[in-house]
Amino acid sequence: MKNIIEVLNSHFKILQIVIENFTILDSNLEVLIKINSAQFGIKTIAFENVSGINVNSEYYFCSDKSSIIIEDLSGVQMEGIKYRVAIAENSMTFYCKYITLKD
Repeated sequence: MKNIIEVLNSHFKILQIVIENFTILDSNLEVLIKINSAQFGIKTIAFENVSGINVNSEYYFCSDKSSIIIEDLSGVQMEGIKYRVAIAENSMTFYCKYITLKD
């Protein structure tokens, strides 16, 4: 998680957002966000076991000023949920259990 925080604290631009297993019933939904960090280069952050996904398509956009906000919910007694994630000015929000950094 420390590496993810370092990447998100750097200046970055969101290049791509992919929702995997979206149409497969009873599968683990995964959100992959590819970013280009000025300091770390191109990285992909994988959000696994995603639930409660909400895409506000009316206002959805990504810009150079878009952010990724991760809220730690481990103290909240919600089964299967550890983080709340908001992307691009709350255009997309979801909950997830695991977050990993991929190259």
